[in-house]
Amino acid sequence: FLSLSEVFSRHVSHMKPKTIALVLQLFEAQNLRPQALYVELFHGLIRQTSKMYGEEFAQVLSALASMKIGNPQLLKHFCQEVCKHVKLLTFVEGARVAGALRSLGVQEETVFEVLDHKQNLEAQMMTLQEVVDAMQIFLSRELPFSWETHERLLRSELLDRISKMKSAEDVNQLADPFATLDFLRLHGLLSREFLLALCAWCKTAASRFP
Repeated sequence: FLSLSEVFSRHVSHMKPKTIALVLQLFEAQNLRPQALYVELFHGLIRQTSKMYGEEFAQVLSALASMKIGNPQLLKHFCQEVCKHVKLLTFVEGARVAGALRSLGVQEETVFEVLDHKQNLEAQMMTLQEVVDAMQIFLSRELPFSWETHERLLRSELLDRISKMKSAEDVNQLADPFATLDFLRLHGLLSREFLLALCAWCKTAASRFP
């Protein structure tokens, strides 16, 4: 593996962020940290942060958190770039980024303030279906570094939305109302208002047929 580190070092400039994370995971699994290679890999990530998509920010930071790689210079740069490009993050990606940074012990509160502000606005602007979809991802527990504060924020948003449902038009916001019914019931989120609105939706749908 140490001999491979020289080969990887020569090709870092051609690697995508996800590939760099995979190389790091490969050497971490062998309990090896070749200094020259790691310096190149960190610099490779730093060079690419300005071009990263939201999903790449979330993937790379989650990978670093899983490996407990908390290089101060690298994390400082990531925090700066997350603040610059925070609008690229979906709500789920924002929660993953915040959770990973918290797990890595980042103390810079500015990045968390920026993320919290963005998440508050995002939750209000999301469609009902987007809120449901994101909540399903959170409750699947497949995101080990998701930030619980953001999960609670979206849960509150979902509960508020369904408590205000009154008509068939409200239910029409959902791609599959009955799948949403099952999801809400399974996780104890079902409300009387949702059930009444769903009944109205069913009545409207039934009236369309002779």
